[in-house]
Amino acid sequence: MGKLRIEARSLQTKLDDGAYQHILGNLTRARETATQHRVFWDLDPDEKVQSVRQAFLAVAGQEGIPLTIKSVRGQRSLLLLFEDGVDADGSRISATESRKRILRCLESASRPLKKKQILKETGISPSTWNLRIKELVHTGKVMRHGERRDTTYTLAV
Repeated sequence: MGKLRIEARSLQTKLDDGAYQHILGNLTRARETATQHRVFWDLDPDEKVQSVRQAFLAVAGQEGIPLTIKSVRGQRSLLLLFEDGVDADGSRISATESRKRILRCLESASRPLKKKQILKETGISPSTWNLRIKELVHTGKVMRHGERRDTTYTLAV
């Protein structure tokens, strides 16, 4: 009979800099288009599903990209799912972290930003946004300019 072995979970995949940059470029492009499309990674005949999955998850984890990967049954493809409002390790983003992300995004911006731009940069969900932006505006940390679709946000001076 076997015995139970417990190890710390890690996605330590050895990638050279070229492979890392290739995967990161593909993840970035996939994440940008994933809001309106389903994004698949078609495997080459010599690629192993588990190796590719681990490489993508390792790069996503290192870069803070919230990614879930599912195998497509009957095909040599992986479905890449980018989850807003969820950290790379699968945990929910805390209210404090959401507020920090919004403030950092606005701080680094050279101009007022719209909601869509901030959501893209921060990776938070629209429902989380609605709660957190109300808090930030109410406490005077963020200023709201305009109305409806023309609304932009800046840090309060």
